Amino acid sequence: MHLRQVSLPEDLKEHRQCALTGTEISIVTAACAWAQVTSHGTLADGLVSGDAGLRTGTFTHDELAGLSQRLTLRRGRRIIDLALMHLNALRESPLESQSWAYFLRNHIPLPQLQVEIVDEWGAFIGRVDTLWPEARVIGEVDGRSKYETRDDVYREKRREDALRAMGFDVIRWGAADLHSRALALRIARTLERGGQMAA
Repeated sequence: MHLRQVSLPEDLKEHRQCALTGTEISIVTAACAWAQVTSHGTLADGLVSGDAGLRTGTFTHDELAGLSQRLTLRRGRRIIDLALMHLNALRESPLESQSWAYFLRNHIPLPQLQVEIVDEWGAFIGRVDTLWPEARVIGEVDGRSKYETRDDVYREKRREDALRAMGFDVIRWGAADLHSRALALRIARTLERGGQMAA
C-alpha cells in the first residue's frame, strides 16, 4: 500500500465537483479523487480507477473532463489527458485496464473490447476480452478469480478450442506478464503472422 498526501488546489476547495462540505473531515468527490490518483500515479492507475468509476456509474467521462480542465496541477497533466483519451467502461477488471496501459507503453495496436464471436451458423461461441480482427487474434486476460472450479476450466478449454477451430489465434496473459517485454513480443509476432504489423 502506498500512502500519498496531497493538497487540494485552492481554486477547487469550494468547487462542487471536488470538495464536499458539511463534514468534520476534508473529503473530495470520486471524480476529484480520480484526478488526484492519476496525476500522482501512473497511466495504469488512472485507467483502473477511471474504468471502474465509469462502469459503476460513480462518475461520467464528461465530469472527469470538465474537472480536469479546472485543476491546477504541478504534475500529472499529461497522464490525466492520456487517461481521459483511453478510459472505457467496457473493461471489466483492473487487469484489463492495466493491459491497455501495457499496450500503449509497448506500442501494440489497440484491439477491440468485449467482442461477441459467433460461428458460421450464427451460434454464439463466446465473448472475448480483446480482439484484433484484421489478424484474427484474440487476447484473453486471465485473473485468478476467473476459474473457480474445474468445470470453469473445462468450459474455457472447450470455448478456446472452438475459437481456434474458427481460425483465431488465442493469446492469454496474467498480471505477471505485464511486467515483461516478452508478452509484447509474443503479441507482435502473432499479429504479424496474421498480417497486422505492430505500431
